[in-house]
Amino acid sequence: MNRAHRSINHLLVRLFNDILAIEERALSSGEFSDASVREMHVLEAADAEPGGNSMSAIATRLGITVGSLTVAAATLERKGYLRRERATNDKRVVRVLLTERGRQANQRHAAFHREMVSQVQKALNDEQLEVLAGALERIIVFFEGYESERV
Repeated sequence: MNRAHRSINHLLVRLFNDILAIEERALSSGEFSDASVREMHVLEAADAEPGGNSMSAIATRLGITVGSLTVAAATLERKGYLRRERATNDKRVVRVLLTERGRQANQRHAAFHREMVSQVQKALNDEQLEVLAGALERIIVFFEGYESERV
């Protein structure tokens, strides 16, 4: 393994772990401390479409099974962050709607993401930001292709 390979591996792993740890700490205090980062991401995905989302659409957006989402949704419902209801036109479809508490938690989570991006923007000039954005886009395309090849 050459030096660049080791460095990129180290940086990607560290970046991933650091972002998750920082996000966890940022959300672990205050009135939403009972929601994990994963649960916050469920709220974020459920709030992506006005009027709620179907369980299958949210599961697809998160890249998880409907069964896994059902467990997370039940927990979030018990905590008062969301509610599930059957669609009126098709009783097989379960829609997920954020409660007021869920909306507030999602807004706090979104504020964390805005602050994270703002801090990165402050640290880099415009040219560096363009290079970073392009590199991150290519990395995402790579990982999406890597994942689809393995399925």
